[in-house]
Amino acid sequence: MSDSPPKNLPILPPTNPLSKLAAVNSPLDIPTSDVVKLVLQFLEEQGLYRSLHTLQEESQITTNTVQNSAHFLNSVENGQWTVVLKQLAMFRLPLTTLTALYDLIILELCELEQFEAALALFQQSPVFLNMKNADKLRYDKLNYFISQQITEQSQLFEKLNKKSRRQNVSNLLKGSIIQVPKSRLLNIITNSLRYQQLTGTLPQHASNYNIFTDTLQNNSIETQKPVHEIFTQISLHLDDEIDSINTMFFTPNGKYLITGNDKGMIEIWDFEKGIPTEELLYQRNEQYMMHFFPITKLAMSKDHEVLASGASNGDIKIWSFYTGQVIINLKQAHSSAITHIQFSSNGLNLLTASNDNIVKVWDLQNQINTHIYQIDHGIAFVGYPSVNLSNLDSEHVLVLDTSGIFYLFFEQDLVLKKQLISSTSTQVSSAQTLTSAVEKSQSNNLNNNGLDMGTLLGRGGGGGGGSTSITTTNTVVSLYSCNIIPIRPDVLLLCSKNDQAVHLMDDKNGEIVASFNGNNFKENEQKNDKKLTKFKTDFTFACTSALSRYIYALGTDNTITVFDFDNKTIEKVFNPHDSALITTICHHPHRNILATTSSDGFIKIWK
Repeated sequence: MSDSPPKNLPILPPTNPLSKLAAVNSPLDIPTSDVVKLVLQFLEEQGLYRSLHTLQEESQITTNTVQNSAHFLNSVENGQWTVVLKQLAMFRLPLTTLTALYDLIILELCELEQFEAALALFQQSPVFLNMKNADKLRYDKLNYFISQQITEQSQLFEKLNKKSRRQNVSNLLKGSIIQVPKSRLLNIITNSLRYQQLTGTLPQHASNYNIFTDTLQNNSIETQKPVHEIFTQISLHLDDEIDSINTMFFTPNGKYLITGNDKGMIEIWDFEKGIPTEELLYQRNEQYMMHFFPITKLAMSKDHEVLASGASNGDIKIWSFYTGQVIINLKQAHSSAITHIQFSSNGLNLLTASNDNIVKVWDLQNQINTHIYQIDHGIAFVGYPSVNLSNLDSEHVLVLDTSGIFYLFFEQDLVLKKQLISSTSTQVSSAQTLTSAVEKSQSNNLNNNGLDMGTLLGRGGGGGGGSTSITTTNTVVSLYSCNIIPIRPDVLLLCSKNDQAVHLMDDKNGEIVASFNGNNFKENEQKNDKKLTKFKTDFTFACTSALSRYIYALGTDNTITVFDFDNKTIEKVFNPHDSALITTICHHPHRNILATTSSDGFIKIWK
């Protein structure tokens, strides 16, 4: 029998499949003082003593920590006072302990005939000033030993010899010091990054990660370029039937592709091999996560432990990803098909939306709905805005509807509601500018229901003697869809109707900050391909490459347009499924890989 391990060994689930939600019962509450202590240790180890003393003074916190208590106490018992005093300079000790320590040091300095050092310590240490007031007899005796330069042990140590005195001080210090491993702050950060790599928040080989800006350098991820060839192809044909895919995404760690089909089945794919993965035991045994109705939306928590699925009948299920077992079953969470699901950053709340035009916030621990928002039109996007990242206690919710209305809620209150506006600048005659200004002024008088339809008119230029000017045209934006940009949490990717463009929107105020036009081809490509000059399509859905180098936009003409994010030009246009209707696309979080699926019954993995 071979001793080699079996291939395709299944992944074992966590010991407690409810661990993600059970964590709420014992929240991790880290005292501020502990954080300060971590910083104090770091400053000491880096030799930043002025910063260390300043922080101790301002916070009134000290660490009293040593890396090895046995070694430290051994230094005390052997009279290695230079080592001991250097360490104790950062400590805050009881007065009785300090008095016993400094008393002993004075005696040993006298024994070694170091009377100048003994006198300096005696005169400058606050310990002896306190002794002068509290124990005048002992103070005078120490002063006598120094001034008379006494060196005899029998006179200095009297009834308690030097060894016993050292042991006594060691015992006093033992109750005041704490043994702590070195570099605690750096170790915590390192372990946190390793955990993020295991859970997929960071790529496995992110060698150039900037912890301060939370960004990856370009060479940490595969070279970015538009996909151009099929890597693998997954067939969805079974017994002359096609399992149509309604929703799919790559897991945050990039290991799996997860799909939900119209038969209510959730499948986890080894996309490189083009087969369902056998690493998950339940799927290996063909025990799939299922709904009775078509799957319409999927989402995963950041730590990969929990998967959420929504169905066309409004049901939502929360699954343990590693066991395939239902943790929570929210029957009839909505009255219509689920269109959006998103976990909060801590994974304890769930944000959902449906074709019933209602947005709900769920407390997963108690399995209750905490907030309900009624939206005027169909919902194009729901999510947690970037303001929540800077304030973990924030409960802001962002909603965009298909008519282009931007909603920002805080708890149950509507904070901001405005119409999305796209602005384009053009050079026109003075007469055209005047006419445009009048028309816009009249239209902006319809500023009702809190909608911000502010006038953003361009001003006439000085060139050309006033015959021409730059004017700005404002267009109301209505939406097909909206998507997040992983490395830019403050910006959303909008696919609008009737303007052949993809827009970037600031999620804090609903301002359009950039646009990618469907006719903006690279000059050389436009010359080489006459068909491109007639290109005209709206975009229904878009996603970005791993480092947002490119935008992949799905058009109403069933093509995918690849925009260069920086130059806002079109790199290429291609049709991944010929005449078959493309249902959805998604990009790998770390690799240069795009997944597409369509009515032809195939998932194509492009690279």
